Amino acid sequence: MSFWITPILLVSGVGLLVLSTSARYGQIHESLHKLIETKHKKSEILHSHLQSRAELLVRALFSLYISIGLFALASLIGGIVSFWAWTEIAKFIVALLTCFGILCIVFAAFQLIKEAHIFLETVEEHGRHLRENA
Repeated sequence: MSFWITPILLVSGVGLLVLSTSARYGQIHESLHKLIETKHKKSEILHSHLQSRAELLVRALFSLYISIGLFALASLIGGIVSFWAWTEIAKFIVALLTCFGILCIVFAAFQLIKEAHIFLETVEEHGRHLRENA
């Protein structure tokens, strides 16, 4: 009868992803302010990278928040319905909502992978700039 507990257990793992993704988003915000203050020669390229990364991180955060909501809803519905005789229907609903929550995590993971790739491009761009000015 504890089938409805599983989705809520996934929330703590997703919460860690939200925490780290939010920290990365905060770093982009700080980098953007530094870029504005320094008026760097290559600021258009760097700004473009920062903007792309920020968009990906926001999409990932939205997706992670949705997955948390789906997991919580799945557990809530499963917990409430399990008191009645509708356990097969409740199991189906919990499984369906859990699968949608997991799909949201997969989508967020792809967004985070794309963001990490753009970050690598930014680091490489900084390296080229340093070599040119050395």
